[in-house]
Amino acid sequence: MAVCGTLESRAGAQEVSYTGAWQASPLSVRYALQSWGPDCGPRPGSSSEPGGRVTISAEGSHLRFSGAVSGSTNACWSDNAEVRRVSASARGESWSASCATVAGNPRGESGRYTYTVRDANTLGYSERTTYNWQLRESTCTATRTATRTLTRAVPLAVPSELPPPPAELPPPTPVATPEPTRACTPGDPTTLRLRVPEEGPFEPGARVCLAVRVADAAGCALPNPRIEWRVAGPPGTSGRMDGRCFVTTANAAEAEGAYEITATAGTLEARAEVTVRTPDLSGLIAVRDRETGEHTGGIDRAESEHASGVAAITSGGRGRLPLLIGVGLLLLGATCGFALLVLRVRRRPAPQRTATSDEPSDRTSAPPPKLRPANPLENSGTALIPQKAALPPVARPDPAADPAARARAVTLDAPPEASAAPAAAQLGSNEPVSCPVCGAPGTGGERFCAKHGERLVPHGSNPLRTGGMICPTCRRGYPADAEFCPHDGAVLVPYTLYRRQDTTRDALPRICPSCGERYAQHVTFCGKDGSSLTTVN
Repeated sequence: MAVCGTLESRAGAQEVSYTGAWQASPLSVRYALQSWGPDCGPRPGSSSEPGGRVTISAEGSHLRFSGAVSGSTNACWSDNAEVRRVSASARGESWSASCATVAGNPRGESGRYTYTVRDANTLGYSERTTYNWQLRESTCTATRTATRTLTRAVPLAVPSELPPPPAELPPPTPVATPEPTRACTPGDPTTLRLRVPEEGPFEPGARVCLAVRVADAAGCALPNPRIEWRVAGPPGTSGRMDGRCFVTTANAAEAEGAYEITATAGTLEARAEVTVRTPDLSGLIAVRDRETGEHTGGIDRAESEHASGVAAITSGGRGRLPLLIGVGLLLLGATCGFALLVLRVRRRPAPQRTATSDEPSDRTSAPPPKLRPANPLENSGTALIPQKAALPPVARPDPAADPAARARAVTLDAPPEASAAPAAAQLGSNEPVSCPVCGAPGTGGERFCAKHGERLVPHGSNPLRTGGMICPTCRRGYPADAEFCPHDGAVLVPYTLYRRQDTTRDALPRICPSCGERYAQHVTFCGKDGSSLTTVN
């Protein structure tokens, strides 16, 4: 009889309807940050979102919510339009849905949203979402947990007879604790093992601690063995050992390369390789461009209950109004500028006529107006003309034949003091500049690159020089404002361009087995030691 009563009680619990009016409590949200770079925006913290009146309706085996909480138990509770549902389940008193973005998405997100029945008058909501975003040069990794309780507006009567509690389990049998193993006594060291705990490559500025173990013939490890370290890397690099950890500087030009680390303990020796390389994140810059019409009522689409709370530097549909205002102001400014230009042209005074022989002799002829010297910077919109550039010759009339021509010649021969002032103002700055495309430094005076036509920028704000400069001959790294290598006098190049050329050049197919020098396909013998070349496999 007790078994029958239990089955009847459970069957009645399964037939409880959860449709109707409910009251949702505030949503409690917490974040755990694993990685948060400068491009990720403000760091999210604990927060609370308001609740309110909710109406629940049945939709097949799932529940649909409307009111203060909008969504469904088989939908994605995320505001990311790229999140898609992976699976959904309805198991008696529990409903859950799993959603995620596609693999390789720079704004990676995966979440699991669950509704459970606590009793006939209470529903519980729990969410766990993991964010893994790549924004410009930063990695944004965080975990969001959120909980909420929904209470029936009009409680149902709780049955007086409840199913009996489950039988108590017998206490666990105590298990005897094994005796601790006796420590070994190490003898003479016979083996030395060196291991890199993490898989590379590593970023410039990273700290990599190596695992080293010295043991005797029986495998007993020596406590605190004396280890000598030696680091071999490319010329000009900054890799070194700090205790048992390998460190480099944050400058990519001085840190990148393959390093061989050698550990020595007496006559024992072990080696490990560490590669330092800047990660290529150019294709992972996340640009958030969401349209307001993307949110639909379908269950297969990502349905948003609330804002996720993960702030990022993105642009969305709400930024259209400032964009339209900016475009309108730009058009208004262009119209006003054109109108002022037209008024200036119309107000320009007409040239005065010079006296001729046909006019009366008693009329005093007005002297011709001074001709303003041409200013190459006025209304040109082009780069400053170098001072060494020769101007085209001007055809001048004979001063002896015409007095007016004599006056004009004197005016033209006058030094262009008015035009020299703006040029001097432009050339007054001594800050070194360079081209943002090719990195070529300015020789003085010009504002644009003669090869690419790009405006020259100071060394400090040039994106090519932020990674440092490098000597193409000895591969030594230098700061962004350096121009020449003090060791061999070679002209330094931006490390970004040097690395791009180094990674794109074709490998030479033939190599010398003695010295390792590489040659082209048509070369047969080494030019250094005369050895026969072999083809690189």
